Amino acid sequence: MKYRKKPVVIDAVQLTKKTIQECYDFVKAKGSFSECGVGIDPSDDNFKITTMKGIMVANIGDFII
Repeated sequence: MKYRKKPVVIDAVQLTKKTIQECYDFVKAKGSFSECGVGIDPSDDNFKITTMKGIMVANIGDFII
């Protein structure tokens, strides 16, 4: 059998040095990484997002959806 999957429209923001605050707002971060599990982790300076599947790391140039 064959199935057709329709495209889905999503919101996304690209992580750059200029859009870091926009990324915080996009993921609705309230506080630091150690407080809410989202944001710049001071131990390695990576932008991390805690999800149900674990901690996801976003690098400069990545899109956060």
